Amino acid sequence: MRTPFSQSWSSRARLPRFLWALPATALGLVLATVGRLTGGAWYVTSGILEQHGGLLSRLLRKTGTACITFGYVTLGHSIGALEYYRDHERGHTRQYSIWGVFFFPAY
Repeated sequence: MRTPFSQSWSSRARLPRFLWALPATALGLVLATVGRLTGGAWYVTSGILEQHGGLLSRLLRKTGTACITFGYVTLGHSIGALEYYRDHERGHTRQYSIWGVFFFPAY
């Protein structure tokens, strides 16, 4: 019997999937750190680092982007945007865990 993706996502193959997405997560961590150091805030929700505020919020607003995900890091222009788009962005985290760095050109 096949297990649903959501079950395998939350239990068995977590570490290999996290490592596969690590290059994208590393980029997200650098960007989140810039946001944090320029006045933003960050926190972890369901194993994903979420960052809003600071310089990156201003850049996201200028480009018309509400949120963007890099591996296990989601950047948003506001806490409201992060809450509104959380489910959608979690889908991208799952895609990173499957595709790894190949998600960049695939997207």
